[in-house]
Amino acid sequence: MHHFLKANGTFIFSIEHPVFTAEGSQDFIYDEDGNIISFPVDHYFDSGKRTVHFLGQDMTKYHRTITQYFESLRQNGFRVDQLKEPTPGEEMQDIPGMRDEFRRPMMLIFSATNIK
Repeated sequence: MHHFLKANGTFIFSIEHPVFTAEGSQDFIYDEDGNIISFPVDHYFDSGKRTVHFLGQDMTKYHRTITQYFESLRQNGFRVDQLKEPTPGEEMQDIPGMRDEFRRPMMLIFSATNIK
């Protein structure tokens, strides 16, 4: 992206949050009654390929830590201006299951400026 942006150009992108991609199952852990107990985070610092079942099919995703994203931007001529972990808006709180989205971050948004 650095080569496609003019000096001081802005690069904004979103990714699945690394907490969400770390363990691989991308699902909560439930008790015997179907209640959510927790969200698994395991092998967070082991970056690389993850095979997950998503929308009815197996697919390959790649996990990296927040530090790896941040440092990759810096090492490639960007200044990180903002980092956001968005949550559902208040207007969405009545949608079934939406309150559970506050139990773990699902997305991560970066805004960076091309400084070289």
